[in-house]
Amino acid sequence: MSKSVITKRAIAAAFQELLGTMSLDKITVAAVAKKTGINRQTFYYHFHDIHDLLLWIYRDSVEQALDTAESRNDMRCALFTCLNQLKANREFVTRTMHGLDAPFMYRFAIDVVVDFTKTFVEEMARGIDISKEDLDLVTRFYTVGLVGTIHDWVSNGMHEEPERLATRIMTMIDGTIEESLRRFAN
Repeated sequence: MSKSVITKRAIAAAFQELLGTMSLDKITVAAVAKKTGINRQTFYYHFHDIHDLLLWIYRDSVEQALDTAESRNDMRCALFTCLNQLKANREFVTRTMHGLDAPFMYRFAIDVVVDFTKTFVEEMARGIDISKEDLDLVTRFYTVGLVGTIHDWVSNGMHEEPERLATRIMTMIDGTIEESLRRFAN
């Protein structure tokens, strides 16, 4: 693991500790830097602001889920792993979700989930002659569906077990991504 990633994870851990005791809008770069034991410049070397740090935390979490051997080839497994991480970090997820305004939260969620979706859509598109524009549309379409479903699940208290929700989502979309890609094939 690179020194940069180690530093980013230390900053993220300090931020998460602070979020346990104060609201998102009260957390400052200075407070995160102090808690981490770094100066503000070091924080800014790695992140633009608190929102950039938050985005990195969620993206890093998704990337770690995708790095599991089974997940790279199994969308249901990757989705289950991501949902399980969200549920395991329920307080953090709820505090960040409620600490962001709705339009920002939507864009933020899309930014995180699009990387997840793109991993699988691009794999399914192998060997299919499809334009980048159409590939991006398919990716965005399924991303928005996942974001909406996950947002509702989080907003409603994450009562449904992650494995069951992942299975139900995959039941709906199984085969539909591939079919969408084939329909756009040149």
